[in-house]
Amino acid sequence: MLVSDMQTFTIDLEIAAAELERWYRGAAHVVRALSRDGRWIQFPATVLRPFVTHAGVAGTFVVTTDEHRKLVSFDKVSRPPT
Repeated sequence: MLVSDMQTFTIDLEIAAAELERWYRGAAHVVRALSRDGRWIQFPATVLRPFVTHAGVAGTFVVTTDEHRKLVSFDKVSRPPT
């Protein structure tokens, strides 16, 4: 795979703990988010687990996909203001 085949999406997330609880109970398995450049992306809710706090998930993330839009990486790049 060439690096140029990859796509990156910058997304801002703010998901309350109560909403995340639905995912853990199996009510939803996919997160759909709008990137900063206006493209929609969806990814498995399980990729958020390392970023969950008692308040939920919040921050800016960079999502990288391959040429088939399969997830390659999901990285947190900033935290929300406190």
